[in-house]
Amino acid sequence: MNDRFKFRVWDDIHKEMFCLEEQDVCPYNVNLYRQNHVMQCTGRKDKNSKLIFEADVIYKKGSKNYKGEKLFSIVVWSSESAAFMISDENGIHQMPMNSNNIEVLGNIYENPTLLNGD
Repeated sequence: MNDRFKFRVWDDIHKEMFCLEEQDVCPYNVNLYRQNHVMQCTGRKDKNSKLIFEADVIYKKGSKNYKGEKLFSIVVWSSESAAFMISDENGIHQMPMNSNNIEVLGNIYENPTLLNGD
């Protein structure tokens, strides 16, 4: 469960993702976060043992949209539920406890076209 306290950051200026070390996760590092997006690990791994982070685009086996196409979701933090959830065109849903049927396809920063079916 120590993975739950891992973070990564998308750098808007340099267009790259990097991992934060524990000592960097501090609210006083304002300059670090000003042009960046900080994402926390959910503490879970997908079916390929890849850590699942906020802003990851995932596919849950068998999920389909109203057209019968594969339904991709984004991992989000819900302040109301105080939990990681998945958001898709059908709304926000509880993240499944069993992540063996989830696959991380990318994330919304490095792979912005994933949700368009590209």
